[in-house]
Amino acid sequence: MSRWAVLPLALLLSGCATVFLAPSQKAHFQKASAFVDRAQSLYRTAPIFLAVGDACRRAAACFSGRTIMLSWELLNQPALDSVLAHELAHVILGHTGAVPQQELDANFLAVELLERVGDYSRPAAITAVFNYLASASVITPGHLTSCAERADLARRVAMPELACGWKAPLTAKD
Repeated sequence: MSRWAVLPLALLLSGCATVFLAPSQKAHFQKASAFVDRAQSLYRTAPIFLAVGDACRRAAACFSGRTIMLSWELLNQPALDSVLAHELAHVILGHTGAVPQQELDANFLAVELLERVGDYSRPAAITAVFNYLASASVITPGHLTSCAERADLARRVAMPELACGWKAPLTAKD
């Protein structure tokens, strides 16, 4: 690998990649980084790295080992907090691949992360994750259908009435 191929990776992993972001993206990336830092502290995990790029193919975000990759577009989307919490849940839970049960577990922990780390109220955290799941237009590897994932989360949060027919408007956190 040439030194020019290594330089962008080194910059990315060192946090210097934020110089390539638009001002609004930079602000959202810094907020996301603070969210990851608070989660690391609260859950007492080994370091978790956050990066921005196009490595996730069709997904808005993905993880590999202890690195979470966010797409450029996600940084300006209302679903950023929910998607980040979902990917962070995979890392905290030690997930290693695209397995349906791991996706369901990450959805549930994402609600808790939004509450404990993101200062969302319980209803706002549930709404944020449900909206994220309801917006899925493509089934990415490991995921079930949007309806099946929402039904599982509705059962886990003891709110079966929220299953597949429910779609709340996007709301700010309470």
